[in-house]
Amino acid sequence: CNDLALGLGIDVNFESQRKHSSFIYDGVHFENHDLENTKGYNRVHHRTFALLKESLPDAVRRPDGSLELDSVIAAVFVVKHTAQHVCYSGGKIALRMLLDLALLLLRHPDILGEWEPKLRQVGLYRFSRVMLCATDQLLGTGFQDEWDSHTKRRARRFTYLFLTESNRYVRYFAKLAFLPLRPSEILRIWYEKVRSLLSK
Repeated sequence: CNDLALGLGIDVNFESQRKHSSFIYDGVHFENHDLENTKGYNRVHHRTFALLKESLPDAVRRPDGSLELDSVIAAVFVVKHTAQHVCYSGGKIALRMLLDLALLLLRHPDILGEWEPKLRQVGLYRFSRVMLCATDQLLGTGFQDEWDSHTKRRARRFTYLFLTESNRYVRYFAKLAFLPLRPSEILRIWYEKVRSLLSK
C-alpha cells in the first residue's frame, strides 16, 4: 500500500510506523495499519487485531481489486480506532471518526443488529454504546430511537472531553471512565507517561 502511494507521488508519513503509516489522497486521510500485534497496547487492541486477521479469508475482492473486510468487522475496527485515540493520543479524537462510523452504518444498517457479539468479544461494547449515542446527538443519525438518560449523559461528557479543547489533565484521568482497561493496563499507561515526562 505504501509503495503504491509512493509510486503515485503521494507523500507517505512513516513517523507513526510503530502503529501505522499515513497519507492524504484527494483530500482524504488514510492510515495503513500493520496487522501484526504491536507490543505495549492493551488487550482490546490485541483482541481486535486477532479478529481482523481471522476475518481476512472472508474479505471480498472489490471491482477495483482491493479487499474489503466484512462490514461488521470494519465497524468494530472503527470503534477500536476511536478508543485507541482516546487512550493514547492525548485523549483527543476528530469528528471524522464519528462520521466514519455513521457513514459505515448508513451504508450497512444490518451492522447494528449483528455487531454486539464481536464488540463484546474484543471488549468494546460499552464504549461503542457511548460512541453511537454521541454520533446520534451530534449528527442526528437516529441509529437508536431512544437512549436512556445515563447513556445520553455519558455521551455528552464524551463529546465535551474528547472533541473539544477540554482541560488536558481532566481529560487524561476522565478517559479512564470510558475505556475498557484493566487496572494493570492503567498502571502501565501512567508509568509510561511519567517515564516520558522525566526523560524530557
